[in-house]
Amino acid sequence: MDAEAPPVVTSDERLLAAVAHLFGLLVALIVWATQKEKSLFVRFQAVQAIAFNGIVMLASMALSGCLGVLMVLAMVVGVTFIETHAASREIDWLFLFQPLLTFLFLILWMPFSLLLLVIRIVAAWSVFRGKDFRYPVLGRRVEKFLQD
Repeated sequence: MDAEAPPVVTSDERLLAAVAHLFGLLVALIVWATQKEKSLFVRFQAVQAIAFNGIVMLASMALSGCLGVLMVLAMVVGVTFIETHAASREIDWLFLFQPLLTFLFLILWMPFSLLLLVIRIVAAWSVFRGKDFRYPVLGRRVEKFLQD
């Protein structure tokens, strides 16, 4: 018996799926909302993009919150140290600690942001070429979610 042929994906569907992957959470939500009944391919790719971007957004918020807590702790420690050692010359380095902490966070954040951009471009290019792109682990979970 012949295996069932895969459904033909139109160029419009490929473009919409690529746009969903490339332009972030809000665009992926719009693509999903407008195309969920029209194309299974676009629906699956848009839900994957929504899940990926949602996870990235939550992770970004958590990391930013951690940075905020570290900065507040640095200020509290700095103020406490200054109050107890007001006459000491050792307090000069404390004024550099908070900006250095922020700079370090930004330096570490840049490669992560670049990696996310590369992942989005790979996903968008893959679906634009008509391939069924799946994020590792996330793709199976999205597929299972849509089947339920």
